[in-house]
Amino acid sequence: MKHESIIETLEESPRLLRHLVEAAPKARIAVRNKAGVWSIIDHIDHLAQTQIMFAGRIRLFLEYERPIIDPYIPQKEIIISVENTTDELLAIIEEYRKRQLADIRSAPDTVWSRFAEHPEYETYGFEILVRHILLHDFFHMHRIEELAFLKPDNI
Repeated sequence: MKHESIIETLEESPRLLRHLVEAAPKARIAVRNKAGVWSIIDHIDHLAQTQIMFAGRIRLFLEYERPIIDPYIPQKEIIISVENTTDELLAIIEEYRKRQLADIRSAPDTVWSRFAEHPEYETYGFEILVRHILLHDFFHMHRIEELAFLKPDNI
């Protein structure tokens, strides 16, 4: 399958995220160094929220020839509490990724070539969505790594 490398990386990225979060100094998990800069827990929370949204978009592509996609608007403020939340959030990410992968793997070639109506994108298709999920993971993992290991003045 020509999309197998994307699918394999999507499968691996939650494990990489968990490893990254477990390696981060606990004292930095909830630290916001500057106004407007998310903490590590903020990034994890956002990733958990968006996995749910991405799973819904995948289902739309599977069910409709040309789905209509609503822009993503976060439904709640980012959580602040750190007590036992990183594991819970990582579990949400892992569970939804399993669901996403099952749906992605079940998608016939005709779904991979489908396009949707999305008011923010000039072109938005199933393949773009799947790639976007992966790139979104890695964007936030990059930010988590910076927050965990860079000197605070460099963030």
